[in-house]
Amino acid sequence: MAERSEGLKSFLKLLVIPLLMIQFRRSGNGRWVVSGFLASCGVLLALSWLLTFVPGFPWPWHGKGQIGVPIKDYISQSGEFIVCAAILAWLGLKAWREQRRGIAITIAFAIVALLANILTIATSRTALVVIPVLLVLFAYKHLSGKAITAFLAVGIVAGALALVFVTPTRENVAAMFTEVQTFDPGSGETRAGARLEFWKKSVGFILEAPFVGHGTGSIRDQFRRSVRGTGMAAVASSNPHNQTFAVAIQLGLLGAAVMFAMWMAHALLFRGTGFVAWVGLVIVTQNVVGSLFNSHLFDFLQGWGYVIGVGVAAGMILRQGDLKVASRD
Repeated sequence: MAERSEGLKSFLKLLVIPLLMIQFRRSGNGRWVVSGFLASCGVLLALSWLLTFVPGFPWPWHGKGQIGVPIKDYISQSGEFIVCAAILAWLGLKAWREQRRGIAITIAFAIVALLANILTIATSRTALVVIPVLLVLFAYKHLSGKAITAFLAVGIVAGALALVFVTPTRENVAAMFTEVQTFDPGSGETRAGARLEFWKKSVGFILEAPFVGHGTGSIRDQFRRSVRGTGMAAVASSNPHNQTFAVAIQLGLLGAAVMFAMWMAHALLFRGTGFVAWVGLVIVTQNVVGSLFNSHLFDFLQGWGYVIGVGVAAGMILRQGDLKVASRD
């Protein structure tokens, strides 16, 4: 029962989203939340580079011993920096179009610093997938004609150069392919290999109870029952490292369908134009893509980041609609 109750808690945080929507539909302080997020990412970025160039700097916790990751872990840091860079990209484009060149160039330097940190320090493989998806989305939403082609061409060239000349990124990607090619369930655990093993087992768990699942908190129990031999096959994981599997194992395909409907509803809220719509769309996109390789809705930082980000942005969107209606009346 303790595991059942603990598994239920992972879902309960999602109930906070409508409460935040109600609050920030009534309040005009949503932009302070977004500004606070950008400012906190700026502080974290500065501290990360400081710890990288001054390893002896007195800091109480270096994020699981990794230099340049002052708090939490590299996955969390890269995820926050991706969202921050995407939000800044909209602000930079707006400043450029308004002929505020100095501000636009400053923002561009900040984006480069964020992406450089992801590629050299917080080198998350998930981030390397999310970045090109957001680049394409940015081009589709905010550019047109030849600008789209030029923007994507620059992005492709920059990505190719990073794979060739940025050692941490190159080694990370090469290691991933090696781990997949040499995958053996009975061997030592690797990042890619563990996911392949967990995903293979997860499909089996779902097929055993396809419609309503095994119940909340059942992930660890299912993996515990599937333990075989040694290596990755003997790991009784509590996380299949895929959000769809994490829900479907517990609540079946019906539960997974509800989760997809939630993502779709949130994305449709942000289908319009403007800063707030872009912020919300970035948060949803980053979470959906990242959840292909992680159970981000159930992770503490990523899960609450999604809840707060979507709740606040959705409330701001609804408030804008209310104000437009009021002005017409």
